[in-house]
Amino acid sequence: NTVNHSGLLGWTISSLKDSIALSLTKSGQHPEYTGHSLSKLVLPLFTLSNGAQTDLLEVSDEVLATINFAHYLLVRDKENISGVQNIKPEIKNWVAQLEEGLKMSTAHYEQKLKEPFEDSSAMNVVVGGRELPAMDEKKLKEVVNSALNTFSLIQFNLVRVKDQVE
Repeated sequence: NTVNHSGLLGWTISSLKDSIALSLTKSGQHPEYTGHSLSKLVLPLFTLSNGAQTDLLEVSDEVLATINFAHYLLVRDKENISGVQNIKPEIKNWVAQLEEGLKMSTAHYEQKLKEPFEDSSAMNVVVGGRELPAMDEKKLKEVVNSALNTFSLIQFNLVRVKDQVE
């Protein structure tokens, strides 16, 4: 509950998936990865901090790791040893929020590409006490296209989870 770095959260989620995968091969040895214990552990993963308005670019690492985690459990645990089938409604709701957020984020960044370039030298960005140089139009477009690619990657992977919860 205290980690806020998306990359670290993504790594932690992947490690959790690996631990659960191991426990599924040795049933009964890890009760913390089954039933209510698992639900309590993973339900916070299927919550966007600000719903569909969450900055998906900022949390993309954890979102992609959570998608991978959900897909793995839903496909691998057909016998419901972990109890993942019991939290399908929460996962389905998360998928819907994520889809809505992706639509809004994609529309926002596509609009940025259509807007005329404004001189960014009028705005200063300071990181760690140091002022960063202004971005030229080409670099700004690269950043926006990179964001759009991230959203496409999330959408592509999200389809796999959506198929499993419907």
